[in-house]
This record gives sequence, structure tokens and C-alpha cells, in this order.
Amino acid sequence: MKTTVYNPSAIETELAYAMVSLQKEIEKNLKDKRISKAVADVNQDNPTVKFSLIDLEGDHHEVIVKIVQIPGTH
Repeated sequence: MKTTVYNPSAIETELAYAMVSLQKEIEKNLKDKRISKAVADVNQDNPTVKFSLIDLEGDHHEVIVKIVQIPGTH
């Protein structure tokens, strides 16, 4: 089946939710940081996942990952 809707596409939305569900697995790969919260925003053209992190010193940080699907080349 050809993808006809890209903004947001089902793949983008599913990937955003998958990233949130993998929060603890992602955290295992972060040195000296803890993910306190991960939230998917799928109500926009390109979904985002916002990770709230806390480092060893107790400082808070936010990292936002934007998910953009483009047509494949194969």
C-alpha cells in the first residue's frame, strides 16, 4: 500500500509513541543522566518527542526529537 498521508503519517506517530515507551531503554544508554519524563506530541505535521532529563548535578534539561518521514528511495 502506498503512503498517501505524510503529515503526520502513521509511521511518524507510531515511532513517536515507541520512543516514549522505550524511555527506560534509552536511559540505559545515557551516561550519568536520568529521563524524568518523555512526552509525544503527534498533533502536528512532524511529531515530536520531548525528553526531560536530570543530570548528576540535579540540573534539568530538555531534548526534543522531531520525527520527519520522507518518501523512500527504493
